[in-house]
Amino acid sequence: CCSIRDARRAVMARATDRLVERSAPPGEVLVRQGEPGDSFYVILDGEAEVWVAGTAGDGPVLVNRLDDGDSFGEACLLGEGHRTATVVMTTPGRLLVLGQADFDALLRPPMVEEIEAMAARELIARGAALLLDCRQAPEYETSHITGAHAVSLDRLRHDGIFELDPEATYVVYCDTGRRSRAAAFLLHERGIRALSLAGGLTRWPYAVSGSSV
Repeated sequence: CCSIRDARRAVMARATDRLVERSAPPGEVLVRQGEPGDSFYVILDGEAEVWVAGTAGDGPVLVNRLDDGDSFGEACLLGEGHRTATVVMTTPGRLLVLGQADFDALLRPPMVEEIEAMAARELIARGAALLLDCRQAPEYETSHITGAHAVSLDRLRHDGIFELDPEATYVVYCDTGRRSRAAAFLLHERGIRALSLAGGLTRWPYAVSGSSV
């Protein structure tokens, strides 16, 4: 299996002609939580912090630190709609930026592979793939595909990736396929093969487990 760095280099190689390089001073807010997203970023040099708004009026919480080679912004472009965190440069840096249209044209088709329910079920039955539910815990508890391991999209962006087998193939699902496409992209970028379940649970015609059944 390829390394995280090798996977990222493969992404960048496909997008070379469309990437825009720019500098960023310390303190610059690259993306802000809650705002619409229109770009995918790779840090060439420098360091940044990832902050998420606290609950019940609490201040923002530092959830991650990024440095050379790290990327962000793909989940929003793959269907999440709005930025889920604020990213702030803490040192001078250089960035590669890919806009929405170029992201769709260059990254989406080769980097996110979808699979229909019947084919996914056959793959899992043969032991050729594992199921991964990328929704939040309450959603999983209400209804999920039997045998699925639960790691939310938010956790996959941080430490949840370490719960997975880097040698395995995963069929990732959510309710509609939007979050699972983002999750599959994240896994692919980190060198793990992942297929997004087309249409998610809304198009899964087989029995599910959970408190709602």
